[in-house]
Amino acid sequence: MTTITPSVCRQDEIKSRSYSDFDSRYERLHRIGKGNFGKVYVARDRKHQKQVAIKIVDKRKFTNKDQAQHAYNEKSISEMLTTCYKHKNIVNVYDVCTDGDRICIVMEHVRGGELFDKIREHGRLSEATARRWFREIIEAIHYIHKHGIVHRDLKPENVLIDVTTGSIRLCDFGFAKFFQQHDILDTYCGSPFYASPEMVSSTPYKGPPADMWSCGVILYAMLTGQLPFHSENMPCLFEKIRSGRYAEPRVSSEASNLIHHLLCKNPAKRITAEACLKHPWLQHKGKENPVSGKHTRSSQRKPNEVHPVSTPILPNHNIMSPTKSSHSFWHIFHAKKAQIYPTLATEKPPSKRSNAQFSDRFKRFIKNAFHKRIGTNNPSPQLYS
Repeated sequence: MTTITPSVCRQDEIKSRSYSDFDSRYERLHRIGKGNFGKVYVARDRKHQKQVAIKIVDKRKFTNKDQAQHAYNEKSISEMLTTCYKHKNIVNVYDVCTDGDRICIVMEHVRGGELFDKIREHGRLSEATARRWFREIIEAIHYIHKHGIVHRDLKPENVLIDVTTGSIRLCDFGFAKFFQQHDILDTYCGSPFYASPEMVSSTPYKGPPADMWSCGVILYAMLTGQLPFHSENMPCLFEKIRSGRYAEPRVSSEASNLIHHLLCKNPAKRITAEACLKHPWLQHKGKENPVSGKHTRSSQRKPNEVHPVSTPILPNHNIMSPTKSSHSFWHIFHAKKAQIYPTLATEKPPSKRSNAQFSDRFKRFIKNAFHKRIGTNNPSPQLYS
């Protein structure tokens, strides 16, 4: 693996600019996102007369060293993205500005929405569409792994769709980190639903295999509209992830085989990004079941190509229960989605007040339960996602 560290590039090229001339160059138009420590705006670059996205992190809101470290990791990686690292499927970073209170990252404004929204809109994607976008995701992951960066927060919300080209852009390096080939990591972060077995078991881990597990969850979601591991109870969710058992997806045998190699419990045997790009499904080799609308189960699937079938992750779309249904539960958790489900036209949205109250309570529950389970006393929530 080729590992590039910040010292490879000239320091004067990647040095952050001061915040003094930031407001004079960028005119903020409107806010498009808000996190625990930062806000994201659409702005106009007065110098080049184009729209950009600006992430502003408020360092004064950090309450522990972990939170500050994640921010400085993102700052360092963003600086590298302005000069040394360029990839067609990674969001372009134009500028990094900083002062005593703020870190500002100026990026390209990708119009087209999140991959999450595409999955939610269509329920599930055709294999042709999923193949194209997933290959681009893996190409981006292979690139950052090759250059010594692990993402650690891969999920459909952090994959943007470019409306002009239809291609994807990987974004949000808030939990990313530089690593060496043999580094063992011990920070457990990201979304619990996309976390690998070694993360939820509080086991020291290598970064690239953890990223590849998250890619497996993303691919499963793209092809089925559901998550392979889901529960409203965090200990139950972690147990499902540790077991590695999921409902067999009704997709082509090649797609199912790739999911199997991505969602491999043993990180040492989990497929790498480089090997993933050579997989027959992404190479589009061999016969593939036609998938349009409904997916068909392959009659030639080998027994050892997928994990044993478990109970379906979500109930029938037409069945609703005010207290038990996953649909109603996740429908009102809208502030930052962690689950994928088909939209139900008959549902009545709850009041704005109850939405906000439930979102706050649930986000605290997710964060506290996850970090309590893995034995972390100082959880490090995302800066923005």
